[in-house]
Amino acid sequence: MVTRLFLPFEGRARIRAVDRDYILTDDRIYLLPVGMPFETCYHCDVLYAYHLHVYDETGGPLFDPAQGIRELCEDALRAGIIEAMAAKSDGIAEALAFAAIRRFVEPELDRLASRHLRTERFRSVIAEVEQRPSAELTVVRLAALACLSPSAASKGFRRATGVSLKRFALNGVLRRAKELLTYTDLSVTEIATQLGYGELSYFSRVFKRETGIPPVSYRNTTRGF
Repeated sequence: MVTRLFLPFEGRARIRAVDRDYILTDDRIYLLPVGMPFETCYHCDVLYAYHLHVYDETGGPLFDPAQGIRELCEDALRAGIIEAMAAKSDGIAEALAFAAIRRFVEPELDRLASRHLRTERFRSVIAEVEQRPSAELTVVRLAALACLSPSAASKGFRRATGVSLKRFALNGVLRRAKELLTYTDLSVTEIATQLGYGELSYFSRVFKRETGIPPVSYRNTTRGF
């Protein structure tokens, strides 16, 4: 699941999302929040798209899909992203794409700050999952880090973040698995072992259940072969 930036080039695109039609013009950068289902109808020569994994410290999405598609009018930034993507300058395109994300985040800062305060008691839990994600991080082990019972930790974490402690731990493992598959040459077996899975087959089942594709297919897709 990704957040998408869309940049039409010399024309328009029509997107139907959240039971509404949006017309995307070639003078804007558009953001489609993660989890937003959509259909497209192109009326432009090129529609540049950039897919990004962006989330807060709890793994929660930064943007609410119920609020629809956002748009940003930044001519220089838009032109820079398109030029970098057309030239296949991935590093420059990624840096500029995240600059656009920062602009989109600005109106969300108060809400995200409030979410941050609600998770104060779970700083050690969040840090552990972020720094050492592992299938071996059970609710019992994470609750101990917060000096709470498993039941109290689970209820408190869900109230603070909107996701269960078990789901949060699994999301952390999946994010790390995707990073290792995309940016390293470790074998899938080595990645499974590093992430605390005793059996490759179990890791593969979990990964496919959560992403829809096996680890090897994910690696091939993200690397373009």
